[in-house]
Amino acid sequence: MAQQQPDNYYLNQLYRYQAGRLEDIKRAALAMAIQVAFRGVGSLNFGFDLQRKAFDQITSKLRPVSGVRISQRRLGDTPVEWVQSLHCDPKGVIIYLHGGVFCLGSAKSHRSITSRLARMTGASVAVVDYSLAPENPYPKAIDEILAVHQDLRRMGYLARQIAVAGDSAGGMLSLALCLRIRDEWEMPAALALLSPMTDGTLRGTTLRSKDDEDPMLSYDLLARGLDAYQFNRADWAHHPLEQNLRDLPPMLIQVGDREVLLDDSMRLAERARLFEVPVRIEIYENYWHDFQMNADLLKTAELAVERLGAFLSARMQGRQPTTEELTANAQ
Repeated sequence: MAQQQPDNYYLNQLYRYQAGRLEDIKRAALAMAIQVAFRGVGSLNFGFDLQRKAFDQITSKLRPVSGVRISQRRLGDTPVEWVQSLHCDPKGVIIYLHGGVFCLGSAKSHRSITSRLARMTGASVAVVDYSLAPENPYPKAIDEILAVHQDLRRMGYLARQIAVAGDSAGGMLSLALCLRIRDEWEMPAALALLSPMTDGTLRGTTLRSKDDEDPMLSYDLLARGLDAYQFNRADWAHHPLEQNLRDLPPMLIQVGDREVLLDDSMRLAERARLFEVPVRIEIYENYWHDFQMNADLLKTAELAVERLGAFLSARMQGRQPTTEELTANAQ
């Protein structure tokens, strides 16, 4: 039975920000830079090793927020970056799974998001540095992520003290984690998904219709990443749009209206509602794939991450997010 939520919890919400002319200029300039850095490098069809170096160099400019401590651990024999607020005693943990088409990215590349979540929620953020393809194809990454979750439970964290979040390919891995553990473990308190990939068969309509609008991600890069990952079409947990999603945690999905994975996000929300999973999808006008990574540069991205934090914090405190928290700063 689905839990009661505020009336607007189930609504698709298009977010428009009146952040001012300077923000508009910064957004346009940043979109052009991202287009060159990500789509330009990707179109040259370099090997993933070189693309990783370029990706890491670019994302190294995206700074973590102050007021957090970052340390390194191993959970389930997998490296985990442990991010904690300096100003409170954490009582819960957010498992964060970074994006990068299964082949790029790391815990370091997403610190602009994970550090803000740690500071805002007061929870520890466990950013899993799962093994990347093509050197480590399916099922290496999901096996490592499952082991991290099991280690956290063995450490004494209760299900209500754990939340899961992920962006892009990390969004698909987040869904796969919850589907895999559903029959053996109690569900985490919440699931936050940023521009998630939900259809490994690449049938989403916006993969083509938005391909020229999204400065960061392309159909071709997604296809190359899935091939390198050796995406298993027989693994039901990697096909959330075809599964019974009963009992999955309440979801908050954020996606831009300029991005290729817009349709993946909208179809996931529809599928979740079909199985009475509480879900809210926020669609950000004029924003692209994984725009939240620019939280230190764009006010809209920062506010989006703040709303993610408010949602996760409320759920980990054992309560529903209020209408005010869900709609804060929307125009």
